[in-house]
Amino acid sequence: MTFRRLAAACLIPAWIGLAAGQDRQALMDRVADGAEWSLEPGASDYVPADIEGVAAEHAGRIREYGVRGASRFAAVRAGSGNRVEATLFEMVDSTGAFGLFALERDWTSDGFAPAAIGIESYTQDDRLVVWQSNYVAMLAGDAGDAEALGRLLAAHILGSSRKAPVSTLLPRAGLIQDSEQYLLTSAALGEATGLDPAALGFENSAEAAIAEYRSGDGGRARVAIILYPTQHLASLYLDTWTADGGADFAARRTGPLLGIVLESTDAGLGAGVLDALRYESEITWDAPPPDTLTVSELILGVFTWIGVALCFTLVAGVGYGGIRMYLKKRHPERFMGVSPGAEFIQLQIGQRVTRKLPGP
Repeated sequence: MTFRRLAAACLIPAWIGLAAGQDRQALMDRVADGAEWSLEPGASDYVPADIEGVAAEHAGRIREYGVRGASRFAAVRAGSGNRVEATLFEMVDSTGAFGLFALERDWTSDGFAPAAIGIESYTQDDRLVVWQSNYVAMLAGDAGDAEALGRLLAAHILGSSRKAPVSTLLPRAGLIQDSEQYLLTSAALGEATGLDPAALGFENSAEAAIAEYRSGDGGRARVAIILYPTQHLASLYLDTWTADGGADFAARRTGPLLGIVLESTDAGLGAGVLDALRYESEITWDAPPPDTLTVSELILGVFTWIGVALCFTLVAGVGYGGIRMYLKKRHPERFMGVSPGAEFIQLQIGQRVTRKLPGP
């Protein structure tokens, strides 16, 4: 117990340091601490209630993904004197950050190009967008300077970067990597797909992912997959949606996962994507682990059980001997066929040795 408390006490400063590294102001301070960048005065902070000040067009969607706040600042690079305007969104978790990261991404636009900064990044409309953990950084300025600032921010953002579970269930074969989108609300689903969210029961804690696929001969397909809380709901709303006009779409259900082909120039490609949908459920028994024994507790336990074993053997020996003596004294004729005058066979270990005399 003492060792565990000591280890926990030693880890507390480390956890405090990690938490500090995730603060927006701390990240801005990291940028200003180096000799390469300096921050212009007048940085602005935004809370969820006034996120419109930094993203008026998608403020509602950003709040749906779960935003803690945003900061807008300008950094000037030493030497070149180039200025980079940065907007740093801090989300509740990495899944919401990925939703925001992919919100405006359009891989078909002329100015789109993937980048290799953070977990995922891209440039579009003269702006670099970087996703790392629960942060999304949007940087505008000279391309080289924006990339340098993006790498610096990504290097100081800690934590895991995970997509939503529904996004990980997209079949990988033929997937156009930069086409993924993550949808949380009925309004977002209707806007992105043109489907009727009510008929699909999307308000019942469902989530959706949309992606485009390409075949080897140039065929294209756009597919949406919806993950329901249970397979019963998926089956129920598939029947409801099919009866309400959904029969015009190719669809397939596997467990709580429903796949729908929204658009396709190749019927075989869309059918292949639906056939590749897989859902495997796992049940994990999460029992609390037993307490780890210290050396002193282990030794004490060993000697305790040795004492219990000695007591048991003593009681068993005395009991067996007492019963044998009682039966011998009271019922000698019934005790294993022994006659009344019989005695125990004795080894006579203490008897003196009698030596034979040599013969004549």
